[in-house]
Amino acid sequence: MILSMVDLSFIVGVQYDLDFTPLTTEEDYDVVSVYDSATVNARLLGRDSLTILPPVLQSGVNVMLIRFVSGGSILNLD
Repeated sequence: MILSMVDLSFIVGVQYDLDFTPLTTEEDYDVVSVYDSATVNARLLGRDSLTILPPVLQSGVNVMLIRFVSGGSILNLD
């Protein structure tokens, strides 16, 4: 399993939108979760295996946590 997390911090008092571009993943094994703060205990804004593009996600605070978990079983470098 591969785990990657990115904490995005922005100007205080401003809400932000997160818009995804197409990403090829292994359905049900590669999952992106977006949280409305810097921890996984915060409100979950969205979770998807990105088989389709998720909607634009809007933060309620000035921080978003993006968590990507991959099964790591398939590697395609095309």
